[in-house]
Amino acid sequence: MKQFLVCLLVFTLASPSLWAQQQPNQKHIESIKKKVAKCIDNQRAVAIETYDGRHLQGAIGEAGTDNFKLSFQQQNTTLAYSDVKKIKWHSEFSKQGKGVLATAIVIGGLLVLVFAVASARD
Repeated sequence: MKQFLVCLLVFTLASPSLWAQQQPNQKHIESIKKKVAKCIDNQRAVAIETYDGRHLQGAIGEAGTDNFKLSFQQQNTTLAYSDVKKIKWHSEFSKQGKGVLATAIVIGGLLVLVFAVASARD
């Protein structure tokens, strides 16, 4: 019974910090601003996750000092940099290119293994 009460007490004390919503620091906000600028320069489609749990996607049309506009299917959403938790975009490297690279790595590894076994026998 004591162990149960101790566990309950620890959980009660720790749980508010687990439920507290994270707030971005200035370094994170600057990082988001740089990523937004890259997306505007390269006209990339992005996927954005906000601190309130929304998942958005689209293209960034314009950016200001405190916020930017995300466009998707002729709808614009204005987001503050401090609201953005993550911003990602698809790699410019195609899936076919990734497959070729992976195959080359595997073949290279097998060749190194074959040469290592052959040199060990000599």
